[in-house]
Amino acid sequence: MSHATARRDTRPNAADHAVTRRPVLIFVGVLIAIVLTFYGIRIATDAPFLISGIEPEPEDFESRYVAHPWLAYLHMTPGVLYLLGAPLQLSQRIRTKHYTLHRRLGRVLVTAALVSVLFAFLFGPSAAGS
Repeated sequence: MSHATARRDTRPNAADHAVTRRPVLIFVGVLIAIVLTFYGIRIATDAPFLISGIEPEPEDFESRYVAHPWLAYLHMTPGVLYLLGAPLQLSQRIRTKHYTLHRRLGRVLVTAALVSVLFAFLFGPSAAGS
């Protein structure tokens, strides 16, 4: 057997790659489901208060978000965008085959992270003080 043939035999084939990739895809899918579920719960919990204009009890956790809804959602929405887009950035397939998409998505995600952090710094003290 020649050196080139031996090297070719040690490379993983497509079936092996799919088997090793499946647990990672399941894990990423579960993380995305968790993020979207909790974001939906937050919106569903706050919506009745925001729509009706009724203030929740001050000791309720919801009072933080209802008292400053713009700060809260300007923090959470870019954060969710970042958490949903980050797995795509880490995908080797997107990095190698769709380099332009990878670069543009990276710029969007960095901007989303910075906006989320900025509003976290603004929302944190105001939520703790109310």
